[in-house]
Amino acid sequence: MNKKARMLAKENEREEEKIWDASEEVYTDIIVYLRVSRLSEYNQELVRSDIIQMILDGQTRGEGIGTVIGEDYKGFCDEIIETFPPKRLKDKVLETLDTTCMCLSILGLISLIFNFIDNIRLKNHLFTYSLSAADVVNFIVIVTIANLVVYVICKGAFEQPKKESKVRLVLEGAFIFALLTGIFVCAKLFLDNYAVQFNMVIAAVVIAVAYVIHRVIGIRDLA
Repeated sequence: MNKKARMLAKENEREEEKIWDASEEVYTDIIVYLRVSRLSEYNQELVRSDIIQMILDGQTRGEGIGTVIGEDYKGFCDEIIETFPPKRLKDKVLETLDTTCMCLSILGLISLIFNFIDNIRLKNHLFTYSLSAADVVNFIVIVTIANLVVYVICKGAFEQPKKESKVRLVLEGAFIFALLTGIFVCAKLFLDNYAVQFNMVIAAVVIAVAYVIHRVIGIRDLA
């Protein structure tokens, strides 16, 4: 999140504490829905600020969120979204790079720790880092599936939890789990032997650079 968006987000977090408990669930669904919209981060926070003010103004009149914005919450959000320009290509690229670098720094650090433990266990004083084709495939799959799951959940924020929906959700979850398991097993069996080894210092530097890029993108001062 860029600097201007982050500052506005902090202000919104303070203001949203004043929202009545009865309105919190709907308000949360609205914010979740906006997070996967075509709005930029800063515009999301602008909309969030306006919605908070609308809710608080309604509360002073003794009105709940349903009275203030109506019962069609999804339609309300879609109307607001249409009034703003979509994300610029530059923003989309930066967000993708940010997410990739964040995942790379987290998963890379975990992998680095396991490699370090293996080197200690095998008494390898050269401290080599092993990166296989399976590791690369698994990383891509994890990041893709994680983003897809978040998108689907956020887009369905206003769907009613019917019995059929719960069954479908369980089946979809089981399918995703089976798919991931199958991909990981196949990658381990067929791609694990295609590996390169290099000094752990190089791996640590790459992970550190990915983290720095993630932080730099996060503090950029762009609307």
